[in-house]
Amino acid sequence: MTEKISRFLDDDLSHDETLHLLKTITEQPDLKDKLKRYAAVSHAIKTDDFLWISIDFAMRIQQEIQQTPIDGLPHQPSDGYLLQ
Repeated sequence: MTEKISRFLDDDLSHDETLHLLKTITEQPDLKDKLKRYAAVSHAIKTDDFLWISIDFAMRIQQEIQQTPIDGLPHQPSDGYLLQ
């Protein structure tokens, strides 16, 4: 589902895939929160706009990154990559 959210934000889903994703997101609040986080990151990457964020938001993003599996394995950042 993470990949579909990313593809949705990149406008890379078919009409049917988009409808299915939006229906699924409305049924699962945790996916709605994930969409909001991904949208914020996507916006920051694609624009030069600066958005103020709370420390709590930054901590939640850090936790999400650490818990998101990469190639089926949990991400284990080294000390050099921890957000401070």
